[in-house]
Amino acid sequence: MKPIEKRYFDYSARPQDDFYRYVNGGWMKKSTIPSTQSRWGSFDILHQKNQKRIRELIENLNSLKLTKKSDELRKVYDLYQSSMDMAKRNKQGLSYLQEGFDVINSLSSITGLPYVFAYVHRMGIDAPWGLVFDLDDKESRRVVLRIAQGGIGVPDRNYYTKHDKESKRVRMAYERHIKHVLQLEGFYTQQECAQYTKVILNMEKRLAYASMTPVERRDPHASYNKCPLSVMSKKYPVFNWREYFSLLNIPVVAHKHLIVNQPKFLEEVNMMIQEIPTEHWRVYLRFHFLYASESFLDARFVDAKFQYQQVISGQKELPELWKRSAGIVNMFMEDALGKLFVAKYFLPSAKKRIKQLVKNLIMAYESRLKQLSWMSVVTKKRALKKLRSITLQLGYPDKWQSYKELNVTNESFVKNVIECARFHFDLESARLAKPTDRKLWPMPSAIVNACYSPNLNQITFPAGILQPPFFYPDADDAVNYGAIGSIIGHELTHGFDDEGSQFDEYGNLKNWWKKSDKEHFNKRTRILEKHFNTFKVVDGIRVNGKLTLGENIADLGGVVIAYEAFKMANRRIKNKIDGLTPDQRFFVSYAITERVLVRDEYIKWAVLNDPHSPSEFRVNGIVAHSTEFYEAFNVKIGDELYRTEKRRTLIW
Repeated sequence: MKPIEKRYFDYSARPQDDFYRYVNGGWMKKSTIPSTQSRWGSFDILHQKNQKRIRELIENLNSLKLTKKSDELRKVYDLYQSSMDMAKRNKQGLSYLQEGFDVINSLSSITGLPYVFAYVHRMGIDAPWGLVFDLDDKESRRVVLRIAQGGIGVPDRNYYTKHDKESKRVRMAYERHIKHVLQLEGFYTQQECAQYTKVILNMEKRLAYASMTPVERRDPHASYNKCPLSVMSKKYPVFNWREYFSLLNIPVVAHKHLIVNQPKFLEEVNMMIQEIPTEHWRVYLRFHFLYASESFLDARFVDAKFQYQQVISGQKELPELWKRSAGIVNMFMEDALGKLFVAKYFLPSAKKRIKQLVKNLIMAYESRLKQLSWMSVVTKKRALKKLRSITLQLGYPDKWQSYKELNVTNESFVKNVIECARFHFDLESARLAKPTDRKLWPMPSAIVNACYSPNLNQITFPAGILQPPFFYPDADDAVNYGAIGSIIGHELTHGFDDEGSQFDEYGNLKNWWKKSDKEHFNKRTRILEKHFNTFKVVDGIRVNGKLTLGENIADLGGVVIAYEAFKMANRRIKNKIDGLTPDQRFFVSYAITERVLVRDEYIKWAVLNDPHSPSEFRVNGIVAHSTEFYEAFNVKIGDELYRTEKRRTLIW
């Protein structure tokens, strides 16, 4: 497959008016969203390709003699096969959840809540709150335990607090789902199922109104509330925190450094513990225990979960069982699978080329920083120091996670999932008593994703995304800088977006800006925010420029930096390929990475909840601020993408 196929262009659209459609419109007309998908584009196509690779790698293990020496591979295979065996899952039903039901049913008074909460939280269930093991925002050398809002089954608190058509549609679907799941379980009478559905909804509604909005959660200062155990016991006295942390085996050393992400939320939970009958807590916890387990149970519950998810995703059919099973292995045994994946699909030559590309991007970023006209010398020095301190994780970790202590067999899929959840919880909690491991990987090596960590001042690019159409080991530089270069530049820029710029070079939440420089920065970012506020999707729903601001800054910075790096590495190259200049190929390649078809249900969810803007605007909304794009495609006054210089912004 060629990196740029002009047969996918739409020549009825002018690149000066709608660059996204000009590059991708032909593909969009010829393509359809698979019935099992909510969206279909560059990321999804590569994800499916990697899923097929993962399936082949796992199923090939069956031909090996999996002895004790290959214990890790046997666990990979058993986890996959236990998921694939729907006959056994249907026969076992809810039997392997009985221990959890017994724990929840043992709750006779609020004094028993620490025991029940600890049980469900160790399984990764965030009811009524969630636990996050993360670096201390102000002391990144330390791992801390954070108490975070949770406890609701809709995608975000806004589905409870808003009363627009879309919020009501999703909320009503969730109400039907709660009742259906309680009926499927068969523990309550029909009358009780209807009654307890209202109980659960009312409890979740209280939690939702006490929760932060997605925009509020973007403020790291608002979510940083140090609350040692001694203080927690006084501020939220109804709950026995000491017993709870002891049951979770949280090291005593961590008790001094606890962080409450949303104090108002925890205050509401404290009141709810006092006011809500124990019987209702049992109902609420029993449902959320089931809700978190549905996808791993028998076909009845899998189908019930999918019926609800359809309302949000718009998918027509449940994804194939093998895809779901491969995803489970990649989630719970990512390093065991990652070793197999990179050995076959990420050659040393590819890693060598991507390292050089990243090196060039950082050099270009440094050049841009030095040339900034709006930033003082003092702040520039700190910005350069932060840039030079960014560490890189490319392809796969230096040290793979061991799964020696993980208990996985072919006995039961649900049991395996529970064991995996507990294994990972214990791994995370053990970090609390140790120095920060700055080489720990945040995601599977085979995943199509990338990230920047503000606390580590680090970017991670797994082997899974370092594949076509994002990275071609043999393609010309215009293609690679436009695609993976822009994505890497995007992640680098997260260190300098409205959120990441609040952290210093060590990953600490600490101001390193001169006041006047911060004002200049905010003035420039407001232009981007206002621009993205003008974009609309289905049913007139608007993009939230404030929610998406960090990603939009990163998109713009990614394109600017990647283009700069490309020109630095290829100053003399001017030859056309397929009638496109190097600069045109750069921007076309960038637009191809965002190529996608999306179902209406999914796009409505995404605009309300996803900090990333819809792909169309990630292209048109970004190139409209690029002078280099204007020059490459001869954009003039009167063209749809043209913005006057006052209405354009250049941040980094």
